[in-house]
Amino acid sequence: MKVALVTGASRGIGKACAIRLAKDGYAVVINYSHSEEQAQKVLDEIVAAGGTAITYKADVSDLNQVKQMVKDVSKELGGIDVLVNNAGIVRDEYLLMLNKDTLDRRCLCPRPATNRYRKGNGSQPERTEPTSAGILPDYQSKNTLRGV
Repeated sequence: MKVALVTGASRGIGKACAIRLAKDGYAVVINYSHSEEQAQKVLDEIVAAGGTAITYKADVSDLNQVKQMVKDVSKELGGIDVLVNNAGIVRDEYLLMLNKDTLDRRCLCPRPATNRYRKGNGSQPERTEPTSAGILPDYQSKNTLRGV
């Protein structure tokens, strides 16, 4: 079974991604930082529909917590096939006033998670960062802001 790690999966877009991935047959890691009760509800919904999921509390802006989460998830589920880099940190500022610290305090999952992707058919690991046009910059990924 393929494994999907969804950051910020206790509500909103992350919840929808987690539920959809579970319906598509993935074992889902429901990452949350503060919303344990909401994360548990997402887990219950996935399991009730016949899916496989676990919850994992980690602040994705803390590199040590991210590394530990990736290590634990890899140990428990055998690796990570998909990363949905959804968690957002809200810092409402004008785009021209954003500083390096604000831009760098984002979800730190991609780097540590890439080291734990399952090695399989030689294809690149799947990764996505849901963004929406027209919303405040802090809801968008750093790569989107930098134009990468």
